[in-house]
Amino acid sequence: MMRAKIFCLLIILAVIFIAPVAGQCTLIGTLEIVDPNQAFTQGTDFVTFTSTYNLGVGDVTAPIQLVASYGGEVIDYTNFPIGSIALIQRGSYYFSHKVNMAASAGAVGAIIYNIEGWDMPPEPRHAEATTIPSLLVTYDVGMKLIDLWAGNMDEEDGENDDYASRDVHLAVTESQPIPEPATILLLGTGLVGVAGLRRKFKKH
Repeated sequence: MMRAKIFCLLIILAVIFIAPVAGQCTLIGTLEIVDPNQAFTQGTDFVTFTSTYNLGVGDVTAPIQLVASYGGEVIDYTNFPIGSIALIQRGSYYFSHKVNMAASAGAVGAIIYNIEGWDMPPEPRHAEATTIPSLLVTYDVGMKLIDLWAGNMDEEDGENDDYASRDVHLAVTESQPIPEPATILLLGTGLVGVAGLRRKFKKH
C-alpha cells in the first residue's frame, strides 16, 4: 500500500515538472518593410532565435537604424534614436550581447544581418536572456534594409528627415507548445496512477 502511494506520488510529480518542459515551443517571426510593403519569409529570408533562456517577444513597427561596427560596444550606439529597430551586422560578439546592447540603447527590436558568404544557421541560439524581439536575416535582406535606411537620409546633413518611409514591422511571437508522444504517455500514466490511488482509498 505504501509503495503504491509512493509510486503514484512520483508519477504525479513527474507530470507536474517534466511535462511542461517536454513540449516543443517555437517562435514565429514576422518581418516586412512597411512602405512600400514587402514581406519576408521565415526560413528563407530570416530565422528566429532559440535559447534555454527567456527571449524577448513582441510586435513593433518602427524606423530601422543601422548600428555602427558590430553593435557590441556602447560607442556603437552613439546618437542612436530611441524607439528604433537596430540593424546590426553579424560577427565578433554573441547574438544575445548585440540584442541586449541595442535594448540598452533604447531599441525596441533588433535585426542581425548575416555576413556575405557565411552560412545561415537554421536555429541560431541566444547565449543569455533578451528583452526585445530579434531576428537573424540573410545578407541579401540585410542589404535591402540598409538601402531602406540609407535611401531616406538627407544627402546634405545626413539627418533622417522621413521616419515613416523607413518603418519596418518586426514581430516575434511564441507558438503553443506541442506535446511530444513521451509527454502524452507520461500524462496518461499519471492519470492512471491517480485513479488507482483513489480506488485504494475508497476500499480502506
